[in-house]
Amino acid sequence: MLIGVAAYGKAVAIIATVSVLGGIIACGVFLLLIAIVGLIGAVRHHQVILFFVSLMQWFLFGFMIIIYIAVNNIIARAKW
Repeated sequence: MLIGVAAYGKAVAIIATVSVLGGIIACGVFLLLIAIVGLIGAVRHHQVILFFVSLMQWFLFGFMIIIYIAVNNIIARAKW
């Protein structure tokens, strides 16, 4: 879904730079890989795989919070 949104944004010219487009597509591929590994772990009832998938999800959540705070700080500085 995220990969399709990035491609649509490039086609409609909402996303202007290639680096932003590449970042969105890379994030989508990374999330897809985590989902596939999680599915494999769930099917095989493999607790170690499920632990690492949940660990990766927590790291991703933390990075999202850090990026959100950084972007808000940049926007706040630009408005002042």
